Amino acid sequence: MNEKVKVLVIDDSREVEDGIREYLKTSGEKDIEVLGFCANGKEGLEKISLLNPDAIVLDIVMPVLDGIGVLKVLSRAEKKPAIIIHSALSGTYVSN
Repeated sequence: MNEKVKVLVIDDSREVEDGIREYLKTSGEKDIEVLGFCANGKEGLEKISLLNPDAIVLDIVMPVLDGIGVLKVLSRAEKKPAIIIHSALSGTYVSN
C-alpha cells in the first residue's frame, strides 16, 4: 500500500486554492493528501512544523512573510519538504 504524499499549499490566492481543490476532485488523484492552505508565509511555517508535509506549493508574493522568507527559513531546517514554487510572476519551479 502506497502512502499518500502530504502537501501543504502556501499561497494567498483564493483562485489557486480553488484550482487545486477542483483538480484533485476531478482528477481521481488518490496519492495526494492536501493538509491545508495558508494565506501567508508566517502561517505556512507554523503549519509546516505542526503537519510535517512531504511537499509544499509556495507562492513568492504574499503578505506578512513572502515565499523568499519561507525559503530562507527552510534552508536552515534539518528536514526539508520538496518545494514547488508557483507564482504569477515567475511561472512554476520544482525543487527537492
